[in-house]
Amino acid sequence: MTAVINSDYLIFANESGDHGLVSIDEQFPVFALVFCVVQKQDYVEQIVPAMQRLKMAYWGHDQVILHEHDIRKEKGPFAHLFVDKRSNSNGLQLADLVARPLALRHLRPDQSNRALQALDDKLLNFKVFP
Repeated sequence: MTAVINSDYLIFANESGDHGLVSIDEQFPVFALVFCVVQKQDYVEQIVPAMQRLKMAYWGHDQVILHEHDIRKEKGPFAHLFVDKRSNSNGLQLADLVARPLALRHLRPDQSNRALQALDDKLLNFKVFP
C-alpha cells in the first residue's frame, strides 16, 4: 500500500502572460507564475465560504468561474450570468485572480493596482526571478 502524505496546506498554481518567446505582448511582456499556499482550515472555513457568498450575492448561484481575463474584458459570466466549465475549484480561481495583479506590480510599479491593494496584507512572499 502506498503511503499518502498529508499536509496542513494546499497549493494552487496559476500563470499570467505568455510563456513563449515567439510573440511577446508589448503591453504585458512578462510571465507570472503564482503559487497560493493556504492552510486547509483557512481554505475550508474562510476562502470557500467567502467565494460562495460572493457568487451567490452577484449571480444567485455558484457555477460562475472567476477568471481575471473575463472580468477585465467583461466576457463570459461578466457579460451574461451563466458559464460552462469543467472545473470549479475555488483555489484555482483564487490563483488566477492573483496572478495578473502581482505581475503588474513588477511590470508597472507606479500604476494604480486596486486588486493588489486588496491582496497586500495577505501576501506572505513575493519573489521576482530574472
